[in-house]
Amino acid sequence: MENLAQDMIAWTAQFPAYVAVAIFATAFLESLALAGIMVPGIFILFGLAGLAGGGAITLQTALLAAFLGAVSGDIASFYLGRYFSDDLRAKWPLSKYPDLVKRSEAFFHLHGGKSVIIGRFVGPIRPVLPAMAGVLGMSARKFILFNLVSALLWAPWYIVPGYLVGAAVKIETTLPAHFYPTLMLLIFSILVLVGFFAQFHWHLRPQSKTMLKPLPLSSTVIS
Repeated sequence: MENLAQDMIAWTAQFPAYVAVAIFATAFLESLALAGIMVPGIFILFGLAGLAGGGAITLQTALLAAFLGAVSGDIASFYLGRYFSDDLRAKWPLSKYPDLVKRSEAFFHLHGGKSVIIGRFVGPIRPVLPAMAGVLGMSARKFILFNLVSALLWAPWYIVPGYLVGAAVKIETTLPAHFYPTLMLLIFSILVLVGFFAQFHWHLRPQSKTMLKPLPLSSTVIS
């Protein structure tokens, strides 16, 4: 899967006009319950954001593409949960990870509506939680509101670091004023937020010594 991701980034580099489309598609797929478990979204988005920072598209366009992809993917997952209801647990690939599904349900019951925001940054439940919100009967209006807020926070988290790296390595690019202080502030903020979300991740720890099935690389901050 990682080799496929590398090939995708290399191909996209030859067609800069498709970078925004690729960012949208990646954000959509890694937000989709039945695909997000397997898509290495962190790796792909960082690479695509680097291409954007190298001059392919503007930062605003990259952020918008990631935002729209994340929102669309989560809404699709939510309605998949609504449509299949309890049967979704038996669908592949969720059927391979029953413990992950149980942990997602427990997280939703623990944090309610705000789990849609928190869960976007907490692995490995990130690609499963929107579908579970649909299965468990969360109102569509409330879900979409929380989804929009979470995507607004999520898009810069995943796009800005790669974009800055892409801009920095592009020799002819003049770094904007205060580039390095801003980069350090961003890194510090990420570390603080990771520590914050780790507290919520603690609630998802296994309650027994039974080993969970290994999870494939996906867009997770904490795994």
